[in-house]
Order: sequence, then C-alpha cells, then structure tokens
Amino acid sequence: MVFITESLIRKRAEHNNCELASLEEVSLHQMDIERIEYIDKWCRELKILYLQSNLIPRIENVSRLKQLEYLNLALNNVDLIENLEGCEFLNKLDLTLNFVGKLTSVESLSCNTHLRELYLVGNPCAKYEDYRGYVAAVLPQLVTLDGIKIERSERLKACQEFDRIRENIIEQETANAKERELEKEEEEDKWRQEATESDPMDEPIKYTPESRVAMHKHMEEKRKPLKDESKRYLGESTDGPRRLERDGRRLNINDARYKFSLKDDSTGVYRVLEVECPKFMDTSLITCDVQPYYVHVTLKGKILQLAFDERDAVHPDQSKAERCQTSGSLVVKMKRVTPTYSAEYIEEMTLRGKQKITKEEGNKVRREYLEVDPKARHMPKLDCMTTDSKRRNERLFLDEAPLVRKG
Repeated sequence: MVFITESLIRKRAEHNNCELASLEEVSLHQMDIERIEYIDKWCRELKILYLQSNLIPRIENVSRLKQLEYLNLALNNVDLIENLEGCEFLNKLDLTLNFVGKLTSVESLSCNTHLRELYLVGNPCAKYEDYRGYVAAVLPQLVTLDGIKIERSERLKACQEFDRIRENIIEQETANAKERELEKEEEEDKWRQEATESDPMDEPIKYTPESRVAMHKHMEEKRKPLKDESKRYLGESTDGPRRLERDGRRLNINDARYKFSLKDDSTGVYRVLEVECPKFMDTSLITCDVQPYYVHVTLKGKILQLAFDERDAVHPDQSKAERCQTSGSLVVKMKRVTPTYSAEYIEEMTLRGKQKITKEEGNKVRREYLEVDPKARHMPKLDCMTTDSKRRNERLFLDEAPLVRKG
C-alpha cells in the first residue's frame, strides 16, 4: 500500500522547485495509492491533479482545493461521486472506468457552476437507460458528457420527462446495488480460501474493485522476491528500520549506534552534527544527505537520521560534510534558514561594523578649507575713510609737483 506523503509530493514537484505552497499541478498516477489524503492541506493552490490508474475507492480530502480546475480519477475504484462541493472552480472531472453505480450522486455536482466536462464512460451507470438525459437535466452547466456535446434539444426533452427518467434511474440503481452485493460475497469467499497449487489468477475473474485490489496484492507478492534480490545486489537493506511517520514526517533513528552531537556553533548561524565514527573507516562507506528538515547519514549500511523542527530548518545547498583529520569523526556543517545569533556573535559583528566604518572614513579624501584669523574679521571704520582719501590726494599732488632748486 502506497501512502501520499510530503516527500512523495515534493519529489513530484521538481518542476516547482519542490515547493508545495505554490504548487499548481501534480501527477500521482500509477502509484497504487489507496487513499487521497493531506493534499488539501499542503497544496492549497493546486489547479490540476492527476490520480488515474490507482486503487482509490473514495473521493475525499479535496474539498479545500478551491482553485482546482481539473481532477483525473480514471481507472480507480470510485463508486460514488461526493465531496466535491468545495472545488468552486472545477471545470473538468474524469471518472472513466470506475465503478459508479449510483447515478443520482451526480446531483452533488450541481453546485459546481464552472463544471463543463464530465467523463463517466466505463462505469455501470453509463449503461443505464436515459443516462445522458438524466445527467443533462440535472447539470444544466455541463457542455460535454463523455466527450460528446450535449445538444439543446436533448436537454429540453430530458427536462420535460425528468420525473419519469429519475424513477427509471432509481430502479436501475437498486438492481445494480443488489448485483454488487452478490459480487462482493463471491469475491470475499474466493480470496479467503488458502492458496492452492494452481494460480488463482489463471482463472477468469470479474472486473470489480475487490478483484483489482486482490490482483494488485498478488502481483506485489510475486514481485517481492525480485525486489529483495535487486536490493541485495545493490547492497541495500530489505528489512531496515521504519524511517517515516504515518503522515510523512521523518523519524529520529540511530541504527548505527555511534555517538553523535547536534548543536549550534558559537555564532548561531550554523548547526553542526558531529558523528564519532571509527577513525580508519573508509570514507566511501559513508553517505550523507542533508534536506531542509532532516539529515540522513549512512555508515556501513547503518542509518543515522535526525529530524528538525520548522524553526531549525537548514539550507541543503549551503551545507558541508567532512572528516576530521585527527579523530576521523564526520562533521556536517549546515546553515540555518533562520539564524539564532549568539550574544558574542552580535557583539563581534557590532565591533567589526564600527571598525569597518572607521576604516572607510579614514580612506575617504578629506577636504581642507582655508581658515581666516578671527581677529582679522572686523568691519571697516567708516569715519576714517574720508581722511584716508584726503591724504592719498595730497600724496599724489606732491608727487606731481615740479622740483624747485634753492638759490
């Protein structure tokens, strides 16, 4: 059984830099998923969701996806249309090759005013008499059904005979429900028996949700030896410790049983993991994987995994792992997303900032100005200006006068 986890969606969101909050399209097809969960909490902006070719029996946990426009659930085990009222912008719904027998459940789509395309081909309800007329009358906003355009005359005729058509549909639903109960009992009796020498898959079986699940389990059992053999060939453990919680969160594991310490450095900018591995252990036997919310170290096939809280998230691309030359310990230095600066670091940076400012001021070209003696700054004496001009005129007169020789 495959569960929808955060790591799985991030892996499928590589086109969006593994970001979930802004993810608009994701494909989770052909993964043997048996339940829809957590998507409406992690990917609120999702517009296109591909879930075809899985083992999903029920439509659930999508009502919060207000922006969802296209939902593909073809080739699943869905038997009822429900829980889509919250998808306000749903434009296209594909339920091809499912097991929808209760056609009256399409009435729940009447509040999806933007719905234009609906695919129900391959479902038991698609074989009902007046199937197209009933859907056309119940969903007036629908433009195409099973890829065929709904004509105006077809809808008008169905609306006129709606009461008769609805009674006919309910009778066929009741008959189909009884048939399904018998099929379930037969399938349970068949698959409850112990395995015999003959392969149960060699016998012809009916196409039901139970048979699809049983077939999947049967194929998984056949593929398991091949998977185990390939893992042994690659040197991977087939029965290692569980690494994830049910909701996809990472567990803290120390299968390696080596002493380690995880703490912030003196600055509070980096988180430092030091693992006391043997001094002469070959570095090729050590692998390290740093992710925003966990660090995963493998030492000779043994796992050391430590999970972080959101406030302790790190930058994987700004992390560094190296071996100590003296002790051989593995030191992983990871830069925090939100640093917690220590008092010493703040004081040091403040001092460096002051020194830098002082240095920059010293490097600047200082402008020098001519200073005037304050004593020389005085107002001219106006009462002396006339006397000075008279003296100047007398001096000029004496200079121009001719010289007289004395007898």
